[in-house]
Amino acid sequence: MEVIYQWVQRLQSSSLSYLGFDDEIILRKADQTYAQDGGDKRALTYNAPPDVTIPRIIRYNDDKRHEAFLYAIHYCTICFSEFPGVDFIKLPCHHFFCQKCMQTYCKMHVKEGTVVKLLCPDTKCGAVVPPNILKRLLGEDEFERWETLLLQRTLDAMVDVVYCPRCQTACLEDAGDEAVCPSCLFSFCALCRERRHVGVECLSAEEKIQILEV
Repeated sequence: MEVIYQWVQRLQSSSLSYLGFDDEIILRKADQTYAQDGGDKRALTYNAPPDVTIPRIIRYNDDKRHEAFLYAIHYCTICFSEFPGVDFIKLPCHHFFCQKCMQTYCKMHVKEGTVVKLLCPDTKCGAVVPPNILKRLLGEDEFERWETLLLQRTLDAMVDVVYCPRCQTACLEDAGDEAVCPSCLFSFCALCRERRHVGVECLSAEEKIQILEV
């Protein structure tokens, strides 16, 4: 009860001064806008519904939290050093690491081709590092290499994607185990990678050798 009483007293006596007001809050005078009567510019001139005011409050809170983060001192769990928030990279999963460590981490995975492992360095997280952050940390050539490798890994994981035996362009395999290259228009069998042979089984390795020997 003593704690509650102290908080009530503080709210009653110190709230206005803490928020930057003197003795009262003037939102708007009759027939005048807040700009004309010197009122609080944060005040709304109409009764906004909750679906408008609540997102504004949340956005304002996020902005203030981000501002406080930038000027505070934080600890990097990779290099075990302390830096101001402006020198940190904060991921969407809310984990943050110093910019130097994150840059080294991302460049290493791009160089080694392990782009699918470009996840949050926190071992218990596993969230993907988004492209907008990678673009800030990588050079132009490195970012292009990341895009190419990621596309390659994605296509390799798709069971209905085959590569044209002539130009190595990715093609979609149809229900009949056949595909048409969108680049060179070569129509081929997705099983043996030879020219399309409707109604004829694929040649075995022995049969191909016999044809070459003739």
